[in-house]
Amino acid sequence: MAQKLPTVLLVDDEALVRHTLEPGLRLNGYEVLHAGDGDEALDVLSAETVDVVVTDLAMPGREGIETIIEIRRRFPRVKVIAFSGVFGNLCLVMARQLGADATLSKPLRTEMLRRTVDAVLAECA
Repeated sequence: MAQKLPTVLLVDDEALVRHTLEPGLRLNGYEVLHAGDGDEALDVLSAETVDVVVTDLAMPGREGIETIIEIRRRFPRVKVIAFSGVFGNLCLVMARQLGADATLSKPLRTEMLRRTVDAVLAECA
């Protein structure tokens, strides 16, 4: 039986960002799912087995900080990587304090994202 690939959920209201990051993660052995905001991310988490959520912090609707709080409450084993390009690093610091396992600044580079996903998954291996 084939081993299940680790699953990464990319959460960003910009589809271009999600579709730009996806190929690099797939090439490195990850299954990739998408969500356009925090509410959609929580729906995916309720329906699928996800290992890592990579979420933007600035989104319409349920934004990233609220999403991280809810993930920690409902899905405590899921790893979370937060990213943002707004308000300097203040939002990233808050995300870390609220339970993000790692943070990244925009613009995201695929290689840095892949290394960060590898690192947070290695912590629980």
